[in-house]
Amino acid sequence: MHELSLMLELRQQALAQLALHNRRRVVAITLRIGRAAGVDADALALAFACAMDGTPAATAKLTIEPVAGHDLVLAALELG
Repeated sequence: MHELSLMLELRQQALAQLALHNRRRVVAITLRIGRAAGVDADALALAFACAMDGTPAATAKLTIEPVAGHDLVLAALELG
């Protein structure tokens, strides 16, 4: 399930941003996923919950916006 590896990478990036900006938690994450990216949004949401569990991102709200194309983009990261 490559969605889990995507979320583990996202977790690493989010936690790095927390440290960089001296913040305590991730409040929200917005992803833009290309319809042709080969990523299942439901599997991604499940992987998000698993990957973020026990971290400062555990209670973060995930928003997935489908868009045209093949890309998966971290569109927004809200820190608190």
